[in-house]
Amino acid sequence: MIGIPRNRPVTDATAMHPAPLRLLPHAVPCLLLALLAPLSTAHAQSAERIWGTVYTKDGERHEGFLRFGGQGSGDGHAANWSDLLIGRENIREEPFRVWIDSARGGGPFLRTVELKGYRISWNELNDDVVRYVRFAIPFGSIQEIIVHDAASRQPGSLVFRVRIEAVLRPLNEGSGDGTGDREGRWLMGESAAYWVGRTIEVEDGQGGRERLGGPHVARIEFAAAPPGPTTSSERLYGTIEDASGRRFTGRVTWDEWKLSPSDRLHGWTDRSSPRRLVFDSIQSVDRLPPDSLDESEPGLRVTLVTGEVVDLPDPSRPNSASITVLDPGLGRVSVSSRSFRSLRFHDPSEGPDGGATGPSVSNEAGYDSLGNGTYLQGTVVTRAGEEYEGRIRWGTPKTTTWDHLRGYSDGVGMYVRFARIRRVELLEFPFGEPVRTGGTEFEQGRVRVTLLDGRAYEMSGHEDLGELGVGILVLPTGQGDDAGWRRVALADLREVRFDHTITSGVRQPDPQGRQ
Repeated sequence: MIGIPRNRPVTDATAMHPAPLRLLPHAVPCLLLALLAPLSTAHAQSAERIWGTVYTKDGERHEGFLRFGGQGSGDGHAANWSDLLIGRENIREEPFRVWIDSARGGGPFLRTVELKGYRISWNELNDDVVRYVRFAIPFGSIQEIIVHDAASRQPGSLVFRVRIEAVLRPLNEGSGDGTGDREGRWLMGESAAYWVGRTIEVEDGQGGRERLGGPHVARIEFAAAPPGPTTSSERLYGTIEDASGRRFTGRVTWDEWKLSPSDRLHGWTDRSSPRRLVFDSIQSVDRLPPDSLDESEPGLRVTLVTGEVVDLPDPSRPNSASITVLDPGLGRVSVSSRSFRSLRFHDPSEGPDGGATGPSVSNEAGYDSLGNGTYLQGTVVTRAGEEYEGRIRWGTPKTTTWDHLRGYSDGVGMYVRFARIRRVELLEFPFGEPVRTGGTEFEQGRVRVTLLDGRAYEMSGHEDLGELGVGILVLPTGQGDDAGWRRVALADLREVRFDHTITSGVRQPDPQGRQ
């Protein structure tokens, strides 16, 4: 993958054309490397880009590099295998049953009401577990996406009757619990609505492009890009620093949908003067000094590669943004305009401080290396000192290394990939004020998450880290019966240590040597 070159003056008029790569010092070996760089980086970037075949409801077939987008499509924007498909679904019957068995030994919940002096009781399985959960899946872990129903318009409203299924790739240990059943995630409600408003750009690798509307798509099959085709579109890359001084480096998406150097940053120099800047012309974006604007809606100071500085102080909507970074050692972070300090665009070969980058913490850039995760394994320790070692479910649905732990850290939203977590320690439960959602209040917890690369963050939340997460489930090693799952409530948890000697997330060859 190549980043955004920063070696020449660029004006708004010329910024739509790609800049040449920065030349290395004038030594012959370095010059030869510079001449060869476009070819090698183009192939590397193509391997990281989503490739698939889109089948429409009209029977058409479109194959190539895919970009999911369309302004207003929320979390649906993606171009690389490590981008996330984010949605909501009902908890499936199998994990719900595991929770029931582990929490109450399979016994029903007795519900009782009194009415005019009479007491009425009945058994109910679906009691205090939330049936709607949020998930995040890297596109590289998806085998296909199937649209099962269509959406229809009615006067004055849009009625959705669409059901979207993301079929997951088999895990290294096999699919499901050895039954061979297909496992998928169902997009429902707002997630399905985003799909209807989405566009899919197909680049055939030969320079041709087509745009397809989400409502016209019947199915998408994903695969690694074949040898030969290369993508002509780059991806924004850089380092963001938040208000706490923490830095995150990786692929950048601005305002949830702008992810290419040809996209534009919109802002206002004053209330009557809009300004549109092509990202390819931008060197860095900083938060305006505090004395120059209303802190409730911070403005931006944009430094162009020409050296020109453009202030966008107007506190209107164009300056508000959420910047997401796919940090390979962590997962995905989302920094609001109120929580960020600066963003510097640079080539992936440069580190956050401008020097050469160190060894990559992840080789999971392509479809073949990222897609096949493993079950979560590790040790769960309670506050009472009990230890359970074996397979782990975080809540009911999160069972694999490509699942994500969701929470917030000093105003930054985080999806931390379990494959990158070494340890989770409970610091406080409950923490802060209860969060009210869906007419119900839920307690939230606070944890410290330590990553494999040594970084550690305190996180809080009410879903994965609170009552909505229903606790940690562990199937002790050697316990082959799924009825042996044990539940540890979050309030009773001390820590979880993940064993990455088992859950490496890298697909191993079978005995015949095949991948």
